Amino acid sequence: MEAETPLRHNEGMASIVQRTTYHAVYDESVLDALRFALENGFSGVQAAAELPHLSPLLMSPAVKQETAEYRRRHGLLLSLHAPDDAAGLCCLDPDLDAAALTYLTRLFNAAEELGVHCVTLHVGATPQFGTDEAEPRTLPEPARAAMLATLEANLRRVAGMAAGRCLACIENQGLDDAMASRLRPLVRKHWLWLAHDLAKPDPGGFFAQHAWAVRQVHLHVRAADGRSHAALGPGCESLLAHFRRLEQHDVREYCIEVRPRERALASLTWLREATEQEG
Repeated sequence: MEAETPLRHNEGMASIVQRTTYHAVYDESVLDALRFALENGFSGVQAAAELPHLSPLLMSPAVKQETAEYRRRHGLLLSLHAPDDAAGLCCLDPDLDAAALTYLTRLFNAAEELGVHCVTLHVGATPQFGTDEAEPRTLPEPARAAMLATLEANLRRVAGMAAGRCLACIENQGLDDAMASRLRPLVRKHWLWLAHDLAKPDPGGFFAQHAWAVRQVHLHVRAADGRSHAALGPGCESLLAHFRRLEQHDVREYCIEVRPRERALASLTWLREATEQEG
């Protein structure tokens, strides 16, 4: 079981920036992203592992070693975001499910080589079949029961992949109440952890109720024109209430999920000023 290391009140607010990374997507490589992070005041990066130029599975041994050494030498955080849907945990087809698990096994192996502290996963997309009914259904009950059983089994497998190597954090994206009920016992056993995207729905308040298990937080906002993953700035002061709620827990990483990285940097500037004022 992982020990809690709660932070004191104002120390927590002041240290948020010291744990802030950005989501690397439009970077040349993971090493390029780490260099940008170091030069611009980020504590590290979360790499989009499904992209070929950022995938640790496609790095040569020499590049992997250079990246791991750079991260270690400069004390940077490195996390990986597994594919949103392509390697989901709810696959109903046995062959697709086996392929997803093979991929995730390789991803956790590579994460260990790079010194990754956290791999973040979505539960993945499930089939949707709308109906012409007043209360439309999306998935037949036998299939939904099978999906939930598959999810529970795969969550346990992921916990085993991560054990002793890094944290496996499940994000709230795509979760519903029934899925959260399968996740709950594994979180309470400290086998799995949580990545809370503050801009997305929290099913049944599950992430708020299990704030002690949140190890990664995603930061971005929805712009007035509907764009998601927009930059932080004036008008985002409501985030400070979340920070105050989370500061007593052991959040390892606040990831600014704003692209491109120049906009993430502008978000970091706002975040630094806002937390300094609050502290």
